[in-house]
Amino acid sequence: MAIKSFQRSIRFTQNEWDAVVEAAETAGTSPGSFVRKAAARAAADDLYLYGGGLTPELAELIKRTFRGVHLLAYL
Repeated sequence: MAIKSFQRSIRFTQNEWDAVVEAAETAGTSPGSFVRKAAARAAADDLYLYGGGLTPELAELIKRTFRGVHLLAYL
């Protein structure tokens, strides 16, 4: 059985998006996939991403992203 997914829209500042794109490239994945995985891990309080160093800025970005997705899911 296929897992159903839902498209959501979230906003980023240019600096935030640049950080997401850079982190995704480092992880070898797309920005969308990176954000989905980061948000899911943030929700599970597991912020150790892809074996790399997690900066405080990226941790905060992940938390804000998760909150945004969470809000959109319930609007």
